[in-house]
Amino acid sequence: MRQLALACAAAAACALLLACQVQGYAKGAPEGSCGDMVPQHGVDPQKSPAPYTLTPVKAKDGSVSLTLKGGKTFKGFLVQGRDASGKAVGSFKVTPGARTVDCTGPNSASGATHSGPEEKSSVSLTWEPKGVSGPITFWYTVAHNGGEFWVAQKTQSVAL
Repeated sequence: MRQLALACAAAAACALLLACQVQGYAKGAPEGSCGDMVPQHGVDPQKSPAPYTLTPVKAKDGSVSLTLKGGKTFKGFLVQGRDASGKAVGSFKVTPGARTVDCTGPNSASGATHSGPEEKSSVSLTWEPKGVSGPITFWYTVAHNGGEFWVAQKTQSVAL
């Protein structure tokens, strides 16, 4: 009986430790995630194909509408428009369920991330080129939860 109690206590301690290590950011990705787009969740990203897509549609005014969705809900995301050299460029408008991240300097709004921990089935974003020309590729990281996420996925390039 004592061995069973010790085994249960050890299992509970392991579960608590794991729960403490697998953390997410309820109010969005920190600026420190901008470079490699890796969330600081304490676990490795998924290696399987992402069950999410980010679809860019260029508008006549040059802005790009983006829709992030997938086969299952998600809690977190980070999106950037990047030029051919891989630098985050342009800026995002604030939309419901999202907030901007200053990835390339103060008030740059060059990234977009979630603004709350709610489960989402899709998110719509608007990106503006702000004087950028050439092809832009949108990079995105999506977190189903704190322990299951896909990093630095890429869309096809959009010609500006």
